[in-house]
Amino acid sequence: MKILHLTDLFSPNIGGTESHVLQVARERHRRGIEVTVLTLSKVGPPSSRIEDTGYRVHRIDAGFTRFKRAWNSLDKPYHPPFPDPVVAQEIKRIIERDQPELVYAHNWMIYSYLAFKKPEHPPVIWMQHDYSLVCPKKTLSYFRGDGVCPGPSLQACLPCSAPQYGWPKGTAVTLGLRGSNALLLKRVDKVVSTSQVVATIAEENVLSPHSVEMVSTFIDPVHKQDGDSPRPAYLPQRDDYILFVGALGRHKGIYELLSAYRMLGAGAPPLVLIGIPRRDTPADWPPGVIIHENVPHTEVMMAWQHCAFGVVPSVWAEPFGRVAAEAGAMGKAVIASATGGLAELVQHEKTGLLVPPGDVGALATAMNRLLADPALAVALGAAGRKRAELFSLGPFVTRLDAIGNSVIDEHRARSRRD
Repeated sequence: MKILHLTDLFSPNIGGTESHVLQVARERHRRGIEVTVLTLSKVGPPSSRIEDTGYRVHRIDAGFTRFKRAWNSLDKPYHPPFPDPVVAQEIKRIIERDQPELVYAHNWMIYSYLAFKKPEHPPVIWMQHDYSLVCPKKTLSYFRGDGVCPGPSLQACLPCSAPQYGWPKGTAVTLGLRGSNALLLKRVDKVVSTSQVVATIAEENVLSPHSVEMVSTFIDPVHKQDGDSPRPAYLPQRDDYILFVGALGRHKGIYELLSAYRMLGAGAPPLVLIGIPRRDTPADWPPGVIIHENVPHTEVMMAWQHCAFGVVPSVWAEPFGRVAAEAGAMGKAVIASATGGLAELVQHEKTGLLVPPGDVGALATAMNRLLADPALAVALGAAGRKRAELFSLGPFVTRLDAIGNSVIDEHRARSRRD
């Protein structure tokens, strides 16, 4: 099988999608599948090279992303939700040269392929890691009232996207997404969602149920390296700290976490924050908080190994909650918001504690409970380790490739009929 991955987010950027594509590409190459990745360059010149694992990675400086003030995020490349002619031309060139049998798209880069895709071109599977299929912000987090999204519409999405992007860019993103879906979405052969909550949104808002499948995503196999890596020097000396891992932004509940931590009082153990800075990252940190940015994943897993427990206080509906699964893989209890994929992943009173999203008091109470009862934290963590075994890379890729082979067979059957 020959596969082309399309993703604007890829290593060396740090994030969930980046890690997902990297691990899947490596596993497929290990299985003898020919893999090519087309991504956008973050820094330095565009390039085409063979990675250390043997697959080819093309890094291009795309058309719209050259206008960095308009389209680039704080530290990552960005493909808008409509076709980019430069990206489309590069995809077309690679398809003509490499003749892939299947295309996997991981974000809005798919629209550059759909713009020229014809029946004779390879079928495409759109991997849904978030809510980008229906939401201009990709988060379904509404900016008014209780934050509950009323559903995609111009009346709701235009004013909601403006605080994140600004009015000009927000309008372009909102209109571009709706227009692209109206004109191009019918060319998608299959959507694969990495959690049930994401699959439900796709089925309810855009696609028919038969075109959507759910395959629970995986956690990186690096967690098997328990004890093999050195303890990062920036961690506290004692293994009693509370750990948060993720983007240091409002949607991750960082402000609620800091408020809850203040409620613990002066005798509380350190709160370690490992994450990626954003425009809405707090500027003020309470005493006892240790911040480390853009940490390699091996160090993240070592941080999990040495903490007392983890907190995932997201106020948006996390599509899956990879961080919570990784904490469980390292045998750590998790306090998480009862929303989105986190509510599916964390079992209340079994592998962790669930609290209402945005409830500072409930979060502080849960943290105090685990601090006062270390034995409970150990027991929840042990159960979490067993549950994390359900989310492994090998079975995920096997299931994904079974869907891919089915899509290829259907494409070939249609070609013979035509």
